[in-house]
Order: sequence, then structure tokens, then C-alpha cells
Amino acid sequence: MTDKPDGGPASPLQDWDPCIHAPRSHTGLSIRDWFAGMALPSVVAAMENNKHRDGLPVELVPDVVAETAYLFADAMLIARGK
Repeated sequence: MTDKPDGGPASPLQDWDPCIHAPRSHTGLSIRDWFAGMALPSVVAAMENNKHRDGLPVELVPDVVAETAYLFADAMLIARGK
């Protein structure tokens, strides 16, 4: 996990729990996670395009791809807060 602000829940949901006769909340993904997931295909495509353009035998490294997607997510959270 991270200490960075996550923007709160992306799709909070509240339903009724029949066992305790009270509402229960499900937060699901954070907005940061959702933003990173939305950026992920573009990050992969850009890295693939750069690999082919430069003609280098570079493989996509999952950790680098994920960190890059979260860099975009963090930038979107900052822009969202302005």
C-alpha cells in the first residue's frame, strides 16, 4: 500500500446486510486504482510503440508498467484537486 491520497472510493456501494439488520458499505477500488487501471492500456501501448520505434529488444517489465500507470493516476488526482 501507499501513503499517497487515493481520492476515496471510485464506486461506493451500500446495501442491506440481512444478518445484522443494518446497512453495509463496500468501497471497492479507490479512485487512484481506477485511474491507474484506465491508464494501463495506454501505458502498455506507448511502451510497445517505443520498443518498436527504437528497434530495441526490450521486454515490458510489469513493475515498470504498473509504476508508470500509477504515476499517471497520481497526476490525474492532482489535476482533479485543482
